[in-house]
Amino acid sequence: MDDKSGELDLRNYLDSVGEFCVEMESRTVPENKSSTSKQIGTYFEKELRDWFEEKHGLVSEGSVAEDIDLPAFNLDVKTTSNRQPQSSSTFDDPGERITGVDYNILLFVYDKQSVDGGNKFEIKTCAYIPKERASDYRKSEDAVKLVADYREGKLSESELREQLENLTGVGAISDEKFNEIKEDPPVKGAITITPALQWRFNYNKMVKDDVPEGTERIYGSIGSQSTLSDAGE
Repeated sequence: MDDKSGELDLRNYLDSVGEFCVEMESRTVPENKSSTSKQIGTYFEKELRDWFEEKHGLVSEGSVAEDIDLPAFNLDVKTTSNRQPQSSSTFDDPGERITGVDYNILLFVYDKQSVDGGNKFEIKTCAYIPKERASDYRKSEDAVKLVADYREGKLSESELREQLENLTGVGAISDEKFNEIKEDPPVKGAITITPALQWRFNYNKMVKDDVPEGTERIYGSIGSQSTLSDAGE
């Protein structure tokens, strides 16, 4: 099933992503391609694009300008060490901390081991985070309560906006984003987002035995569990 926006649904390819993880764990990656976190991220992204092209005929060049690695899935690949599972991302609207970013995330959390010839990777978890779940779990929950208070007449519209903007930690929400939250309160987020010049995503919830509601662990030594509805629903 494809998304109404035209983007392909990664949930139709989860088995293939799991096979990709097995393949990546079997490799020894040369040191000059895996010595820094940036190199590791670039390597995983390129190999995943090549994998989808070879296995499924999906040619998907990443867009640096849009910060999207696989546009066919509206998907950004995030790779991070298990020692501190986090990454950074630019943002367009402070309200994204509440509603989620506008792209899906495929997360790889790894442990790296130095071996002869380079490095080997154990994938602790590979997880899919739909864009509507790529929000701050606590701030999104707080926003739902604020909207409920507004609808019950406990808050005026201006008070609702002020308190929602306080939740973002970085300032004003656009009119479009404010109306989105007011009319369709967000689902609970699955990550922690710290505001700065960029969003700082923390994935601690994604590396626990039970992944957050609405996300999917595809592969990993931590365990396997899905809380996503079937792709056909």
